[in-house]
Formats: sequence, structure tokens, C-alpha cells
Amino acid sequence: MRLVVSAFGRMRRGAERDLHDHYVTSACRLGRSLGFSGPEMVEWDNPRCRKSRRRERKQPRFLSSLPIDRKIISLDEAGEMYTSRQFAQLLAHWRDESMPLAVFLLGGADGHEVQEAGEPADLKLSLSLMTWPHIFARIMLVEQIYRSFSLLAGHPYHRDGGGVR
Repeated sequence: MRLVVSAFGRMRRGAERDLHDHYVTSACRLGRSLGFSGPEMVEWDNPRCRKSRRRERKQPRFLSSLPIDRKIISLDEAGEMYTSRQFAQLLAHWRDESMPLAVFLLGGADGHEVQEAGEPADLKLSLSLMTWPHIFARIMLVEQIYRSFSLLAGHPYHRDGGGVR
């Protein structure tokens, strides 16, 4: 099962990017042995930036180009909340049902235009009851994907607190 994270905005170099990349690399490595590929990152220009206003509708076009047999997961503050184990079970269920693709959508500060694109999300997912900066939400999502793979593999990462080594 292929996982894609589609996010508005581009991460700059620095500690946050390093942490993000650590989890993406770790997830890719562990996920292969479990029947997953990715998470692949697709970044979109931030529509709030003046230079990118004419490109702000690229993500909806990207969605319309996806195969019909896929899951779209929209990160939304009003979405459903899962424990790490429940999230891992959800990914495993989709994989076991031969779902070929799951796309996680992270909008900008003002959300995203999934509904306007005629592509309703299959799941609206909330990472927390708290409000987080967009960059932290990206890091938290890829960390949870890695944590899910760790749980499915019986890896000690989940039990030992999951710190970056």
C-alpha cells in the first residue's frame, strides 16, 4: 500500500525539517517489510503567498488524477481522533483489503479546498484537540505513520517512548 502526504507549503531547512526527514526515512525503511511504500511527500505552494496565487488549485487537480481505488484522509481539527494503535490497525486494515493508495491532505493555515474539488475525504482525521502549527502537524503525522509501522512490526519504538536517536 502506497502512502502519500500532500501538504501546502514547503519546509525550510532546519531542525524541524531534520526531524520530519528522520521520520519519513525511518517509516520508508520499516514500511517496506510490512507491505507499505512511503510516505511520499508532495508539497504545494502556499496559496497565501502572493507569487503562488495562480497555482493554488493544483492540489485539487492532483486529487482528480488519482485512481478511483484509494483513500483520501483529510487532516481536520474537527475530524475523528484515533489512538496510535487504532491508527496502525486502520492502515493495516486498508493494506489487508488491498487498498493500493492512501493520500493524507494537510491544508494551509486556512484549511484546503478538498470539498470544492468534488473529492470528499474518506476520513477526516484530527491529530489533537489542540491547535498546532502546520509544520508540527506534518511532523506529527509522519511520526504517527512511523509509529504505526513500529506497532505492526512489533518493534520496541512504541514501547520505549519513541525518542529520536
